[in-house]
Amino acid sequence: MVGKPILGIFFLLLGFVVYILPLGLPPQAHKLLALLVVTILFWLFEILPLGITALLATAGAVVLGIADKKTAFSNFAHPIVFLFIGSFLLARAFSKYRIDRYIAVKILKTPFVKKGDFLFVTVVLFIPWFLSMWLSNTATTAMLLPIVAGLLATLKLENREKFILLGIAYASSVGGIATPVGTPPNLIALGFLENEGIHVSFGEWVLKALPVSFITFLLLVWLVYKRSHPIGASKLQGENLKEETLDSTQKTVLSVFTAVVFLWLLPSLVGFLKSFNPSLEGFYLWLKNHLHYSVVAIIGAGILFLIPQRGSRKPILSAEDIKKIDWDTIFLFGGGLSLGKLMLKTGLVKIFAQKVAPLLPSQEWLFLLLLTTVAIFLTEISSNTATANVLVPVVSGLATQTGIGLEKAVIAVTLACSYAFMLPVATPPNAIVFGFGNIKISDMVKLGFVLNLAGAFVIATLVWLLF
Repeated sequence: MVGKPILGIFFLLLGFVVYILPLGLPPQAHKLLALLVVTILFWLFEILPLGITALLATAGAVVLGIADKKTAFSNFAHPIVFLFIGSFLLARAFSKYRIDRYIAVKILKTPFVKKGDFLFVTVVLFIPWFLSMWLSNTATTAMLLPIVAGLLATLKLENREKFILLGIAYASSVGGIATPVGTPPNLIALGFLENEGIHVSFGEWVLKALPVSFITFLLLVWLVYKRSHPIGASKLQGENLKEETLDSTQKTVLSVFTAVVFLWLLPSLVGFLKSFNPSLEGFYLWLKNHLHYSVVAIIGAGILFLIPQRGSRKPILSAEDIKKIDWDTIFLFGGGLSLGKLMLKTGLVKIFAQKVAPLLPSQEWLFLLLLTTVAIFLTEISSNTATANVLVPVVSGLATQTGIGLEKAVIAVTLACSYAFMLPVATPPNAIVFGFGNIKISDMVKLGFVLNLAGAFVIATLVWLLF
């Protein structure tokens, strides 16, 4: 098997070949294409950490003269980057103090869970679906798998429990699309749209993306139930789950998080109310200008560095927690946003769109369905964040060229990037459950293929109707 260093050198040579080929492109666009070929291959085969590849690609754009240093690196200070940082720190506090586990156990201990197999499957999958709206999909899956596996151990499911465990991974991915902070591709779309002068508030995203997520969740519940039934939920032994009470530190974290979510949603709520009460216009504009969701996230996370833990002088979050957040994804986002902007600036996206647009359907729903299907199956072999970084600017060019709504196209392909369910390598939740449970790739492919196709249809239809 060829080692990654050798493969990396080969990809660099391939980029050089693209650079010297007479492609008839403008010089800046030609150089950027060569850089993108190397970058995408490095991302696809994970030659380096994804974030480091993004940083090097941004630096490469400066070396090749595609952009000056200020332009190239400016997107690493984009407001959405700070939303990443703030939300990652809040999620770190959630997992550090086991609040996510507390919520999961609290729900699973309710008598409601034992009332029937369908209700059991619904509740078990609801937990990762809801938690992943606010926390890392990966962390949610890793935390829940041993809890649910221990619960299922009391039941003799004859190898049917694997479908419930698969459902946990899938529910985490589906839930992540419902809020801007649920998964990195969502923030990539928001950052790109803001650069194009289109602002989508936190509340607007939830209002429109939540139905997509919820309908897919219901479909997932039904599919998992059909494959795992009968379960015998009424035989569950509640004592297998140790329930804990929240201490003052956990209550503080939960209170700060609740306040942050409220402030994220407040501008959208006031924006809705001002249509009935015009006197709220001033307050709405103040919220919009001063309480951007990135600002709220940073303030909320910052407060946790000030408040001490129960019975200690140590703060709830410390410098050690800063080191443990997902900096690789943050670098990947900044670099991807930078490359996307350069794809537009050099005209590379426009040239590509002009070549491809005549081959695409002009009907808006069919166009969105094609985009979502391509994005879903492409994400099966690539990081959803890397895929979104590449596809979002390309799709924006196609939308402009075909006259399809830019916001619809970008959001449809972004949501689709989180809907890869067939292969273990598609998403970290898939990989975790594959390694944890007695699951064959054939099991994952059979269930995942149906969800991939259904997900493409649901996303295309609801984005077409709601956005």
